[in-house]
This record gives sequence, C-alpha cells and structure tokens, in this order.
Amino acid sequence: MNTNFFYSKKALTIVKVASFFALLLLLIANINILNSTNFFKRVKNNYYIFSFIENNCIIIITFFLLLKPQKFALIGIISLWYSIVIAFRSSDNMMCIPMFFLTFGTFLVRGLFSKYKKSKISIFICIYLYEILIPLHFGISDFIESTILKIAYSFVIILSYFFISEFHISKVLVDINTVHVLNLANFKGINRCDIDLLEKVLENKKYKEIASELRGNPGTIRNRLNKLYDILNVGDRTGFITRYYGYKIVYE
Repeated sequence: MNTNFFYSKKALTIVKVASFFALLLLLIANINILNSTNFFKRVKNNYYIFSFIENNCIIIITFFLLLKPQKFALIGIISLWYSIVIAFRSSDNMMCIPMFFLTFGTFLVRGLFSKYKKSKISIFICIYLYEILIPLHFGISDFIESTILKIAYSFVIILSYFFISEFHISKVLVDINTVHVLNLANFKGINRCDIDLLEKVLENKKYKEIASELRGNPGTIRNRLNKLYDILNVGDRTGFITRYYGYKIVYE
C-alpha cells in the first residue's frame, strides 16, 4: 500500500472537502432540530438529547479535521461511532457495515495495526459480530434478514478491496527496485542535524531513547520533532513512520 498517497496534497484536500460537507450537513441537522416546533417536546426524549449531543461532538471533531486533515484517523473514530450506534438503533440500516470497513481501512492506513496486531484485529472481529448479532433484540425475522444483507455487504466490500489491492500490487512490482529517498534539503526550516532525529524515529525509538542517545533534553527533542512533522506535512510521529518507513534520509 502506497501510504504516500494518503498524505499528498490531493488526498488532504479531499479530506478537507469531505470534512466541510460533513460539517455543513451536521450544522443543518442541528438547526433543523432547534427550529422544530416540537423541539421542547423532543428534548424530553432521551433519544433526541443524545442525538443533539452526538451531533455537536462530531461537529467539533469534524471542524478539527478540517483544520488538520493529516489527522484523518479521526474519520475512523467517527465512522466507528456511527457504525456501532446505527447497528443498535436500527435493524434495517445497512450503513453500519460500510462505516465499519471505513474504520478498519482508515486505521490500517494510519498504522494502528503495526503493534499488537492480533489483539486489535480480535477487537474488530468482536465489533463486527456485535453489529451482526445486535438485531436480535428487534426479533428473529429482522435478525435473519439483516444478517444476510450485512454479510452480503461485507462480501462485496472485501471483494472490491481485494481487486483494488491486487491492482495496486501489480503497479508496485514494476517499481520494486526503486530506492525511496527523503531529501530534507527540499524542505525549508530543516537542517542536516535533523537527519539523526528522524532516522531514530524511523527506528521506532521513543523520545526518551533518542534524547539519551543524542544527549539532549526530551522536551526539546519532542518539540523539534513536532515542528519537523508539521514541515513534512505528516501530522505526527505515526504519520511520519507510516509515510516514510523504509526511506533513506539525506540532505543534498
């Protein structure tokens, strides 16, 4: 998987546009609730109170994502939330399955599964089973119908992912012998001394380890690396490792 794509200007612009439209829709939804003639009757219902609070929480997250598209893992958090809530509220709303796989894909790209892979995949399997089994509280007939549809949706999504990944692999194999280089000289505000810092981050060393090896202050090193992440437009440590893992760092 070419993680560079997910941090390109084009991809980040897409995240911004998607965040803007999501923010707009959520604001319209809230305005619609507030303008409703039955609003004061509605707020007595826990369902509407919960929905209103939920919308505002998502609005805050979406606004942050609009400003910081590099943090696109937030898409996965929002999708996971909606996936779980939709499955609980309705037996015939199939959107919980696409939202679930969007969460999984987002976290996969973001590097969530680089550590404790088995445990995290097990958690996702449990969430998927929850979304399959939760319609039982609506009745056995609804459960059977929704289960068949959810499995069918899952099959289509997985099959689509398979074909896309195979296409991507075929493209990558053509360019497999290419050595990827990150030339820090191309970025204003980065100097030759930063090579050591970034190389140690790629070695997955913690800030305290880096500070100990370079005989520096952990706070100073953390602040410098955060500035470098901003210059490189990768968001944070995880974003840098995900994008530049396997790269040779030079200053030429």
